[in-house]
Amino acid sequence: MTELSNLDVDTEALCVRASRVDVDGIQLALTGSAETPAYEALMTLVRRLQARAHAQRPSEVVVDLRELEFMNSTCIKTFVTWLSELRDADAVARYPVRFVFDPSKPWQRRTVGALKSFAPSVVIVAD
Repeated sequence: MTELSNLDVDTEALCVRASRVDVDGIQLALTGSAETPAYEALMTLVRRLQARAHAQRPSEVVVDLRELEFMNSTCIKTFVTWLSELRDADAVARYPVRFVFDPSKPWQRRTVGALKSFAPSVVIVAD
């Protein structure tokens, strides 16, 4: 069991693997499909990530969506809630969230664009 394994998610359709980026960053790689049955698992992941970030202040969190086939609005809302709380936090509690997406998937391009517009002070978009 790795130090970030409590951030891993395994549902029938969605898999999230957490790993280190550089010294103190965190990467979440999503694969499969994030739909309503995965909502609770995704919310649990976000809450655990927030607790870890509050205690350890990561340099950044990378959310890699490239292998994710689909995410419905219910699951997108988990990211909106997280980013809203992060955007409204004190400057010392904020950290950047970098979304990496597959430009050949139009839904990903639209989603990360909307997330960037929603929380421009914390969201970085990379393809």
